[in-house]
Amino acid sequence: MDGLIRSDYELTFEDIGYTRQWLEGPGFYYYTGFKSPLEDQLRDKKVLSGKRTTALLHPAEDGIALVRTGKYAYHTEPYTANQVIGRTFEEAELCALGSLQMMPPAPVYIVGQKRSPYRQFFVWSLMRATERGHVSAARRRVGGRVPACSGRAPRALALGQAAPAFAVLAYAFLLCGAILAGEIWWARRSEIRAAAVAAA
Repeated sequence: MDGLIRSDYELTFEDIGYTRQWLEGPGFYYYTGFKSPLEDQLRDKKVLSGKRTTALLHPAEDGIALVRTGKYAYHTEPYTANQVIGRTFEEAELCALGSLQMMPPAPVYIVGQKRSPYRQFFVWSLMRATERGHVSAARRRVGGRVPACSGRAPRALALGQAAPAFAVLAYAFLLCGAILAGEIWWARRSEIRAAAVAAA
């Protein structure tokens, strides 16, 4: 999230209920009292006081189209984003795409009366649905397929990204050269000593 705060990306959001709640009520996310200083800093810098060239809220198709331009970051449900991205993005664009989880998942609870006789029924039903695989099947169906970068498209590697690897390679080369020179010196010294002992 630090990288997003420092970046030049302009933030846009999907117009859904919990996004509006996150924008309007910091620290009151689904009544959890969850507070994150980084989220507050992101909200203050990128949303409340940031310069805007487009509207704050967009439908999913328009938001993902803005992401394709390379100047925007878009917040939406993963399922919605994966559907649009899977249809519209090319291989090279998929490899350049990144994501981060901004809002923690909120667990959903069944609302019921305290000490209700139905409590055990709900517990038993949910455990049975979980054991039989209905819950995982529903999660797979609703979660959608995440489009993945296959790695077949060539990507340009900037020298700045590879500089640490080259530095380690140079240090290893120098270390190997020093060890080789030390072994050669030690072998010659041992030969000279052996010759001196044999002559004496």
